[in-house]
Amino acid sequence: QNMTRLAKYSADLYVKLEAETDVGTGMRQVGSITVALTEERKHEIYRQASLARAFDVDVREISPGEVKEMYPHLNVSGVVGAVHLPLDGQCDPANI
Repeated sequence: QNMTRLAKYSADLYVKLEAETDVGTGMRQVGSITVALTEERKHEIYRQASLARAFDVDVREISPGEVKEMYPHLNVSGVVGAVHLPLDGQCDPANI
């Protein structure tokens, strides 16, 4: 729970930090996908997604077919499940 709270706080902060400090953070909300190659891993990432939703994180479980639609270059032959965080992003760590 604490790690989820910290991740949510950080993501929310990074989105508004540049406006507050006038320092470019390079924040780009490009989204992310985590894929599972085993049933055990699928259950784990789905559990994490469920916990994240309890903290108002925008996350959803997606099928291998949906992964392929989003990232056509990815080989999904062994993928059994995935989660998508559409607001996940990247920053410039040096400026953060």
